Parts: sequence; structure tokens; C-alpha cells
Amino acid sequence: MELFDRIIDIIDTNIILCLLPMIFMLWTINSIFKEKFHSRKILNVVGWIIIFYSLTILIRFLIEAFVNYENVAIYNRATGPYWWSYWLMFICATILPYTLLFKKLRNKFWYVLIVAFCIKIGFYFERYVIILSSFHRDYLPSSWSKYNFGFMYSTSMFFFQGLFLAVISLFFYNLFIRLKSK
Repeated sequence: MELFDRIIDIIDTNIILCLLPMIFMLWTINSIFKEKFHSRKILNVVGWIIIFYSLTILIRFLIEAFVNYENVAIYNRATGPYWWSYWLMFICATILPYTLLFKKLRNKFWYVLIVAFCIKIGFYFERYVIILSSFHRDYLPSSWSKYNFGFMYSTSMFFFQGLFLAVISLFFYNLFIRLKSK
């Protein structure tokens, strides 16, 4: 199970967290070049990546909930004081991505962008809370500068990695189309 978790972490860090800038870059290229580079086809692939990632996370969650039910925090979180936020994150990460099975929704940039944001809404909310609480730490002013650098570095890496993935995927898809047509 540890190997499976590690694989999910690698996919999560290198692909899923980079989806927002990747989709935004695909939308920008599609808007500027008017369907010249087949960016909707890549968006379709991104939609399938989100669906398979969501399926993998759901299977992993169900296995963990049934096999190791004593140590899973779902029972306390689902009925605790913040039950609404837990269920919102759970529904956004497990049910909402399956709406991408509809091709009309999977080909809309804004909808795929919203789904990509919603599957990691817990991560973004956690970052937001950490940043806000760091602003209000008057007793330890040096902690903000250390966290701010790490936060800005990781955010910029996700951003540039998403841009890189968009450009590389468009390049390889268009190369494949050209080689196939010869």
C-alpha cells in the first residue's frame, strides 16, 4: 500500500497540481491560434486523466476505509463540527470528476478548469489557511519569510510545470498527427 501511495503522490505532484496552469495555457493557445494546434484534443486527454485519477483515489479510499477502518478518520470528520466542508471536499474529489464522462462537458475549457480546481479544493484551502495564519503570527516574524519563499517557489514550480506540460503535450500531439498523415 505504501508503494501505491507513493505512486499517487508522484502523479499528484507532477500532473494533478499542474492542471490549472496547463488548462489555462491550452485555453490561451486555443483562443490565440483558433483551433490550429488541436488544444481541444489535449483537453479531452486531460479530462480522461482527471477521471482515471479520481477513480484511483476513490478505490484507494474505499480499500483504506474497509481494510483499516479503525485508523481512518472518515467517521469523525463526516459527522464532526466541520462535516459540511469534509463532504464538500469528498464530493468534489470523488463525484464531480465523473461528469467529465460527458463529452460536451469534457470539451469545455472552463468546466474542466473548475473540475481540476475542485478535485484539489482541500489542498488549496489548506494553503489559504496557512497563508492567513502566517500573516497573523506576530510573535514569530521570521517564519513568514521562510514559508513565503517555500510557498512562492512551490507555486511557481507548479505553474511553470503546467505550462511546460501544455506545450509539450501540444507539441507531441501535433507531431503525431503530422507523422500519421504522411
